[in-house]
Amino acid sequence: MQKLTTQVTSIVLNNKSPLLTEIETEKEATINIGGSDTGLSVPTLTVKGAGGTISLNYATEGIVYLQDLVFDCDTAGITRASRTGYEYADLYRVGKATLTENVKVVKASFSMVEELAVANEEFERIYDNAFSSCNLERLKVNSNTGSTALQNAVIGWLDVSENIEYPLNMQSIGTLYVGDDVVTYYIPKDYTTIPEKFEGASLLTLVYPENMAGVKYSSWYDFDGDGIMSIVNGYEYNYNENYGNVYSPDIEYEYSFGGKLDSNVSKWISRTVDYDNSGVPTIFFSNKDAFKYDGDGGFNKVEFPEGYLLLDADNNGLTDILTAEGSDLYINYRQTDGDYMKSKLRLTTNKEDVYNATYQVSGNWGDNLPSLSDGWMIWGSTSPSSYTDITLAVDLNKDGIPDLIDNNIGGILYNIGGTDYYSSPEKGEIHQCDLNGDGVLDYVLFDDSESKVYLMMYQQDGSYSQQLLIENNSVSNLWCKDFDHDGDIDILLPIDYT
Repeated sequence: MQKLTTQVTSIVLNNKSPLLTEIETEKEATINIGGSDTGLSVPTLTVKGAGGTISLNYATEGIVYLQDLVFDCDTAGITRASRTGYEYADLYRVGKATLTENVKVVKASFSMVEELAVANEEFERIYDNAFSSCNLERLKVNSNTGSTALQNAVIGWLDVSENIEYPLNMQSIGTLYVGDDVVTYYIPKDYTTIPEKFEGASLLTLVYPENMAGVKYSSWYDFDGDGIMSIVNGYEYNYNENYGNVYSPDIEYEYSFGGKLDSNVSKWISRTVDYDNSGVPTIFFSNKDAFKYDGDGGFNKVEFPEGYLLLDADNNGLTDILTAEGSDLYINYRQTDGDYMKSKLRLTTNKEDVYNATYQVSGNWGDNLPSLSDGWMIWGSTSPSSYTDITLAVDLNKDGIPDLIDNNIGGILYNIGGTDYYSSPEKGEIHQCDLNGDGVLDYVLFDDSESKVYLMMYQQDGSYSQQLLIENNSVSNLWCKDFDHDGDIDILLPIDYT
């Protein structure tokens, strides 16, 4: 066994060199193999210490072949040093490469390796193209993983919990683990593959990018309980032909809703959810028609009261149903036995009711209603006399119970305990989002009447800080979304000068 221990950063092995089987580098080095007139075959080579990059060099005649390469070092990489290109790929070959548990950094490119064995599931850093077109059983990416490090790779299990927006540009992914605290996973826009299975203890919803065909008309659901999400796609050809499709990795199923949707208005599948916790999904259309899966390839229509809204009104994990009957609102609370308990909401505009309810909970006046203590929303205008079309259920005051918003008439119903709600005027249309990336939802208000847009940022002391973002008579609408996919929320304000 010929061993070399060296501090130099450039090493050359060719037909004129001793046949080394082990090289230990004290500094990261480039180990050049080949480069002479004739080819070179190296039966085995182990790299230790700081390690570095194996650079395969072109031979005038013959090939450069490294039969068994072991990286038992800090840094591992392979390159073709000269005359690179697809037409020369067969002139540089590595039979087997092994990355032991000591490898911390991986550089390009192991795609030229015929057989690859990787001991670690995670590395301190993986450079671009390092594992491109490789087959890997398990891998975890982090913020130091290059965006093209896994391009066209085949990966059995991929962990993106520390880099949730990592691009899915692989050839295939068996299981994608998103972390146990992720409730909604947004599939990156620049994807080339959809994983066969998604994992995460809290994962309930998948949101896929707008560039996916049919995104406007689709949702995801695991129909057969095998852990593999299927695409549920529905769209309208005309008033009498409406189709729903279920796509999974091994089947494509089409079901016609022709003639079954009630109103001749624009409609598409808006969500697929097990609303009654029965284990059977229900497809909800944009016009609020609903069809429950029968488990045998068909769907049965489910009747809901007009103007219904699905929510978890008491935060117990069961889906409740809010309905409007005349000028009254009711919440149908889902019970553990599957039945519903219908309760009428009591609305109040008496601020004493708010003070009393808050004091009973916290011992302080007004702590749980920051907009009441701030005053600007409460005193902005007259509270609506009735609510007939609640458009949003979100926890604005962070007490764990959703509040009710009617963006059509401009009103908020703050829950102050049980079925009691305080009716408050709404300064503008509410758009909820995490503006500062602290994991707590803030909201943006668009006051169309005064042409103002406000930012309401939730503070650690339980209050909101108010900031006037813009005042412009030509602002016509508002959208909150991460448009440039850099991890933070952007605000789009269309300006209408016509």
